[in-house]
Amino acid sequence: MLVPVMRCVLQVLLALSGVARSGGPDPGWVASCDVVYSEAEARALAEELEAILLTDAGWAWIPSWPSLLGNSGWLVFAGPFQSEEEAASAACNLLWRFPDACATYVGCGSRRLRADPAASDLSDLLGVVPLPMALRDFPGIEYPEGWDVERSSVSVDEGVEEWEVPVRLDVSRDDWEISIWMDCYAGPAELRAVLPLEPDDERTGLLYDRFASLAGECSGRLGLDLELCEGVYALLTDPIDSERRLSDRDLWLFVGNGSVEIGYTVRAFYGEGLYCWEHLPEEARAHPFPSMTHVSQAILTVATLASLEELYPWATEGLLRYCVEFMDGRDALAPRSFVDVAIREHHAEGSGLDPRTAPIVDRFRFYPLSGEILWFDVVGAGFTDWEEVLEVRP
Repeated sequence: MLVPVMRCVLQVLLALSGVARSGGPDPGWVASCDVVYSEAEARALAEELEAILLTDAGWAWIPSWPSLLGNSGWLVFAGPFQSEEEAASAACNLLWRFPDACATYVGCGSRRLRADPAASDLSDLLGVVPLPMALRDFPGIEYPEGWDVERSSVSVDEGVEEWEVPVRLDVSRDDWEISIWMDCYAGPAELRAVLPLEPDDERTGLLYDRFASLAGECSGRLGLDLELCEGVYALLTDPIDSERRLSDRDLWLFVGNGSVEIGYTVRAFYGEGLYCWEHLPEEARAHPFPSMTHVSQAILTVATLASLEELYPWATEGLLRYCVEFMDGRDALAPRSFVDVAIREHHAEGSGLDPRTAPIVDRFRFYPLSGEILWFDVVGAGFTDWEEVLEVRP
């Protein structure tokens, strides 16, 4: 009778006959993608995985690994990886191709270990879009076979250095239309992926739910700000950080206009602006969120509220000015679901008030997509329901 250690060694040797790389994978964490019943099919899928993820991939005969606790079949996977976190991140990047991808431990133990896909970086959520890693890297990289990528340089004025010129990549895949504007050092500066889908198409809800779930799971863990509007949008914001290669980023999913849009923006490379940033065309920066075009609507809404509720009965005609002053410290054109409106005193010449000052009276935050209005509570140092302002006014 074989001792347990010897039995495990034999199981490893048997499993090595079913891996893509010479020498085979050591037992450990992998991103499991599919189970097939033909070794030839397993081999082909593993080769596709290597091209998509730019990492090792393989396949294993399930009965040879007690930890898989499965019936006969070939498990196709990416990896192996050094940790559960790395495997879960890889699985996240494969969701567009393998919707059931997850992190799985392959070993001789009888305990089954698995983990759901989880982003280790904001960009991992782009895994819901048909986007191999080569299309998320630098413009000169070789793309996987079968991927038709159209590459072009953005028109710029004379005298612009070569490394400042954005490179545009366009690709169509699985009904997605994807455009990427690349920086020579940072990689994608702007990305837009659009899938034509009506809101009542069940795929719209499934895609939104998956993205929102992944975003919710990683936002607190990675220190990201998350805004959600059920069934309409999910917007993640990554603050600027000079210690990280990429920061000051946005990633969103937006449902509307007969399509689902995934957008990604990068503004900082080790805390500094991207070389290509000033030369990106307007279409590269376009996004579906409220923008400066909603300024008039926001100001009119807040001014109407102030008038109807008689919030400032002491203000003489022409004393108050309404203006947009975003409080998040980010670029005015950055994707946001809101517009911040500041109310300031306007001290005209001859009014008897100091014309060099414009004291703040109040601040409001308006959400054009929902019509919600919040008031900034100075004491609480945060936004709250606008009706709270009525309780502090005489």
